[in-house]
Amino acid sequence: MTLTTRAVLRYLMIYPPVMRLGLVIKVAGNETEYHHSFEYSEDPAMARWAPNSRDRLLDAAAELFLRSGYANVTALEITERAGLSKATFFRHFPDKREVLFAHHEAVVTAIGAAIAQAPREATPLELVGLALDALAVVFDAERRPFAALRRTVIEQDLGLQERRVYKESLQAAAIVDGLLAREVPPPVAQLAGALGGAALVQAHHHWLESEVDWIVVAHDVLAGLVAAARILD
Repeated sequence: MTLTTRAVLRYLMIYPPVMRLGLVIKVAGNETEYHHSFEYSEDPAMARWAPNSRDRLLDAAAELFLRSGYANVTALEITERAGLSKATFFRHFPDKREVLFAHHEAVVTAIGAAIAQAPREATPLELVGLALDALAVVFDAERRPFAALRRTVIEQDLGLQERRVYKESLQAAAIVDGLLAREVPPPVAQLAGALGGAALVQAHHHWLESEVDWIVVAHDVLAGLVAAARILD
């Protein structure tokens, strides 16, 4: 296929470099012919709509943060290490900081769904327990290494610590919102949300320090907090 110069310029503007591997330039006399066989070898690691791109970005970020330190890694370096485009990074994360909080939306979603789908007769405390149980899909054994790295990175940066506290407050608020949607009285919902939020934070800490499944850890922590609350009476 022979293309005009104008067509080639348009081609180069539309397609990313990785998709131009089949482009051949041949000079014939005073004319330049551009041939494309349409049999290019596209690197799947750089494909714009590559599968599992979010997980690949997380893996790349973990590796780079561990090797170079969080402050010394850029979003561009993460995307290059993952074999993806910078545009792909920003489709998943607004900035480098949010890579460390990639689990937050899943936590909030799981909490809301668990409370909404619980039996009508469930008590507020039982709803908190069900919400914590639902997080087993977020805090599974395979994600423990990244979670441990995340904690290490956050503990070295004051701004990230503040961001973590903010995210934790939103997770507790998700419990409150779920209870209010079930017409639990506001004071009870607020208290249960505070209890559930504290249990989530403590359970996450203990989960990182052990090899015990999330549900076991969460149950133990929640039971301990409930027992402690009864001492106040």
